[in-house]
Amino acid sequence: MAEKEKSEADAEKENGGETEDISYKDIFEKNSGETGETLSSQKKATADEEKKAEKAAEKSKKFENVIFYSLAFFLCCTYGAYSYDKSAFESYANDFTPLAPLVTLFERIEQFSPFIEFLEDDNWATLQEEKEKEKSTPAKPKEESYQEKIFTRDELKKYDGSEGSPGIYLSMLGQVFDVSKAPQFYGPEGGYGFFAGRDASRAFVTGDFDEEGLIDDVAGLSNSDYIGLDEWIGIYHKIC
Repeated sequence: MAEKEKSEADAEKENGGETEDISYKDIFEKNSGETGETLSSQKKATADEEKKAEKAAEKSKKFENVIFYSLAFFLCCTYGAYSYDKSAFESYANDFTPLAPLVTLFERIEQFSPFIEFLEDDNWATLQEEKEKEKSTPAKPKEESYQEKIFTRDELKKYDGSEGSPGIYLSMLGQVFDVSKAPQFYGPEGGYGFFAGRDASRAFVTGDFDEEGLIDDVAGLSNSDYIGLDEWIGIYHKIC
């Protein structure tokens, strides 16, 4: 009898140990599963946060590009207005003070811009010297009228600035301009000497400076070219 009870106790003990082992295994597997789910959730959350950060950075970059190009467009437009009529722009800037810093900026740009130097060459870069001479010499009375003179092609050729020529003339759209004050530009050794003594209207807008391009025929040009010729006429009327 005692042996039987002992056997039953041993059996119960063995069964209890197996139950206890199974219980720990289940708990471990459950905890491992929960840990894996937690790590997976964390990775997913991290990936979502990274995507959100990338979208935010891309959106911020687009916004910065819009600001940059808008500012560049504004500066180009205002500089164009300044170049077209400086006095009017400066007068408007005096009334509208936010534009005053732009006047200073554009003045600095013109001091160092090679494009402005090219324009100054076309305006002979001697206007400042002429102004100083005008200050030191008494002003001449303005002539109320002028005598019109018509040149033939052969007559105009004599005014090419060469030795013995009576002066340096160029013609554009049939109008003759005296550029004798700028022999360094329109004389035989000047960079624009090919314009002297002829009407080379077409070359002013085409940039074709060979003999075939230095002609007065302006037929077939574009509308913008005709506008350019009109602007050149205005420039020579001011400086001649």
